[in-house]
Amino acid sequence: EFVAALTDAAIAIVIDEAHRAGAPTYQELTRIIKSRNDRISFFGLTATPYRTEYSDSAAGIAALQEIFQELLLPASLDDASGTSPREKLQEMGVLAELEIYELQTEVDLRLPPNVPASPDALTQEEQESVDEAIKRASDVPRRRWAILPRLKQIANEPGSSILYFGPTVSDAQAMTFLLRMEGITAEFVGAETRTPTRRQVIRDFKDGKIRVICNCEVLTTGFDAPRVTHVVIARTTVSRVLWEQMIGRGLRGEKFGGTRKCVVYDCLDNFSGDPGKVKGFYQFRESWHREFKGKR
Repeated sequence: EFVAALTDAAIAIVIDEAHRAGAPTYQELTRIIKSRNDRISFFGLTATPYRTEYSDSAAGIAALQEIFQELLLPASLDDASGTSPREKLQEMGVLAELEIYELQTEVDLRLPPNVPASPDALTQEEQESVDEAIKRASDVPRRRWAILPRLKQIANEPGSSILYFGPTVSDAQAMTFLLRMEGITAEFVGAETRTPTRRQVIRDFKDGKIRVICNCEVLTTGFDAPRVTHVVIARTTVSRVLWEQMIGRGLRGEKFGGTRKCVVYDCLDNFSGDPGKVKGFYQFRESWHREFKGKR
């Protein structure tokens, strides 16, 4: 009854994080809505306009095109010189400039033997299964010890505000402990962290009282702390969307109370048993390095 009343009265529906709109539950909901009121317009907002991992952009937005038909860009971002929308937004001060450095962990990880040979053959569930396997394998002390010196170095830089994305909750908790042992103000935020505690931690982080927040996935979306200066991605993933979302936490530009520049340290492991999925993801990641003129 609620959906029926809402559908009959609405003239437009706006979907935030619209890359998720290709999911079966979204498709079923849009089908019901359109069957009752085919005059409704759908608008989607997202910084990552593709459903999941695809070999080309056309395939990546096919599911979304069924709902939205068209990708809209403001005229101010339509640059005939070939400048990308991201670069244009950087020039406008909306997005921060980005530098990406690779941090080698020298840790060997093996993908599950049942991963499909084609990068595009993974379903969403299989992708999550691969992520889960490599997350567990990367939660080892020697990997944290490999990351800690660089994390300590940037934490001691004046004015630094650092987000650390760990592969697991236990890794993020352990890294918080190690940083505190080095005399660095650090806090952990997880899914089980009480809402008042989380709010206080984020408030202290914004005020500069906390130098590093360690977390596992919970601060990838809906997290607002514009003056993030560094993002350390120790969370191993084969998801392009998740990787971009983690980086995006540091991309608020000066016009939005953010920073002129954000530095990302991307932790890289050695993969064996890789049928192409991780290699394909690395190629995607390389395109970020080229586009943002990041450093290796």
